[in-house]
Amino acid sequence: ADSAQTRSLAVPTALLSGRTVSRRVVFSLPHIARLEHAGAFPRRRILGPARIGWSADEITAWMQSKLNARGSCPFGGAVPQLGAQDRFLSKREVSQLVVYSGRHIDTLERAGRFPRRIAIGAHRRVYLAREIAQWISSRPAASPGEEA
Repeated sequence: ADSAQTRSLAVPTALLSGRTVSRRVVFSLPHIARLEHAGAFPRRRILGPARIGWSADEITAWMQSKLNARGSCPFGGAVPQLGAQDRFLSKREVSQLVVYSGRHIDTLERAGRFPRRIAIGAHRRVYLAREIAQWISSRPAASPGEEA
């Protein structure tokens, strides 16, 4: 009970808007509300009559718990510690960044040649943006005149 009291009194380092939370965790606001109601997502804070926000620390901790459940990544080594700048990416976003089809991304992931997805819901898998950026930067540059 004492730790629950301490948690409720903890002052967040920052508050995030609904749009920012939705972008970071790749869930729609209605789905976030359903998860909150089920106790599976950090609770929003009422900031005013028409304004809500979420604790950045609580959102980052929720994301970290999902990442910890996945474990390490072949490209990042140990499980990274997330910060306020980290966000999840949908497969569509990843496909646009790496110019591969979703099917090819699946093939590379199964072969251990692409960052592993993170389960954030019963039917939702995402990627950590930082790991995708590391994977992209690890790709060798083509030599002049070299074809793919």
